[in-house]
Amino acid sequence: QNSIKENRFTNYLKYAFGEIILVAIGILIALQVNNWNNNRLDEIEAVSILTEFKKELINDIWLTNSVITDLKQDILAKEALFKIDTLENIPMDSLRYFINDVNVDVLPNQTVFEKVKTKNITKLTNNVALNTAIFKYFNSMDLQIKSINFFFDAHKRRLNFFTSEQNAVNVYNSVKVHGFKNLSEGEEKNRFIEFISTPRVGNIIKQTYLHENQSAYRLDFLNIEMKTLLIGIQKELKKKTPTIEPLPNYVVTPSSNYHLNPKELEKYVGSYKAMGTYVLDVQIKNNKLNVNGIGMNMSLNLIPISKNLFDVEHSIYRKIKFTESENGVIKEMTMVNINDEYTFIKE
Repeated sequence: QNSIKENRFTNYLKYAFGEIILVAIGILIALQVNNWNNNRLDEIEAVSILTEFKKELINDIWLTNSVITDLKQDILAKEALFKIDTLENIPMDSLRYFINDVNVDVLPNQTVFEKVKTKNITKLTNNVALNTAIFKYFNSMDLQIKSINFFFDAHKRRLNFFTSEQNAVNVYNSVKVHGFKNLSEGEEKNRFIEFISTPRVGNIIKQTYLHENQSAYRLDFLNIEMKTLLIGIQKELKKKTPTIEPLPNYVVTPSSNYHLNPKELEKYVGSYKAMGTYVLDVQIKNNKLNVNGIGMNMSLNLIPISKNLFDVEHSIYRKIKFTESENGVIKEMTMVNINDEYTFIKE
């Protein structure tokens, strides 16, 4: 009798233990399915956010391209005027470039940035390098906005002076009011030259010129960063949707017919120094020359266009040229902007 009871108890324990194992397996499967569903939902949301971010970047790049182009035109026009000794010989339409001031109100779209911040999202892709670049861009957003606002506020103050505060010249020359006393072309030109020759207006003109240079310089770096991000996002989205619509032509830097192989690029590799503190490190990355600012937030890919001359990838503002010694060894590198050059000596 005791033996029968012991067998029944043993069988009961086996059954109970089996039930526990089955329940545990069921819970683990449910958790796994739940995790899979959550990961799938996270991935769907990440793709949606990347797609939205792509649209934002395309719009922001178009706008900054337009503003940088306007800045380049205005900077070059002012430089041409600065070199002329006799202003009386310049047509009135050209003279007005002295007080022209390009609007730099091009704040990056922040919709995706705010969404990511609100939801406390820290990962948008399994591509570690791209994910790091995206959040580095987001983290620099406040600084970018402060920089743009600084130049835009200065632009508004200058605009207010020329349109509302000064009482010497007519800046709305395209609007003719017949009842007003209208000056002859010669009188208008003489008054305008006298006006821009005053110390206050002269300082405002010089400030505008300097601010336009600084704005173009900063916006071009922002443009490079946005284009690099956009191309990375496009490649990531293409993995999910191979038939994805291609990027606009103004985003992708045109390829050059002039090519250099990695062996030919080696002579440019090295450290270049200027003004005692600034150091640029030139390396080969992905079969391209890359210029990295040591201690600076700068990384530029170079595209060869002729002997010792390179375009900066995604830039519409600057080029890089190298200078050789008589025996063909690279001795210096020069960053060529719209209107100035910075030379770095190879160490």
